[in-house]
Amino acid sequence: MGRGNSGKRLLYIIIIVVNVGLYGAVYVLSQQWSAARNEPRVVASTQTLTLGAAYRQALTLALGWQPDVQLSGATTTWALANGDRLTLSRSAWSFNFYSPAARQIQVVTVDRTGVQAGRRRSVSDAPQPVSSDWNLDSDDLLLTFLSYGGQAFLGDHPGANVHVWLEAKEDGRSVWYMTAVDPVTRQSLFIGMDARSRQIVMSENEKGG
Repeated sequence: MGRGNSGKRLLYIIIIVVNVGLYGAVYVLSQQWSAARNEPRVVASTQTLTLGAAYRQALTLALGWQPDVQLSGATTTWALANGDRLTLSRSAWSFNFYSPAARQIQVVTVDRTGVQAGRRRSVSDAPQPVSSDWNLDSDDLLLTFLSYGGQAFLGDHPGANVHVWLEAKEDGRSVWYMTAVDPVTRQSLFIGMDARSRQIVMSENEKGG
């Protein structure tokens, strides 16, 4: 009797293992099929997304749209007023790519789930291209901001939103701008850092109106 029960338990275990294996295989195939249908969204790594990696993913998608694209801007935001957390690693970026041939700007967003083409708009005047030291990451930008008055500002304005964007100055120099704005008082802190040399080029603290 004991040997019979042992045999039944063994049979049940074998059936369970086989079923788990079959369901696992079906799940993997369904995920691959689903990913293949969701073009042009490309699945990205679930690991920490660096700024350099986000830029390269965005550039690859933009080149698929137009081969002459030039980066004209990049941005991210910590929406602290909406409950966002101020973390060193920033997992979402937006890039603007300009095509001289199409005379259009293509917005590309990148996060930990992948890269996605956003809105596209026509422009009459070509924006200046921008460049950066792509070894810079969100932690470098945020720590620079905090070191140049940002920490004290956020201490006085804990609900302020922090915006970071890459833009070309009139002299052609690319600058990372970092600003915190209190949505209630409109007081702000504004810092600019050269995107290549990492030198601070401006720092302003403005009172709201």
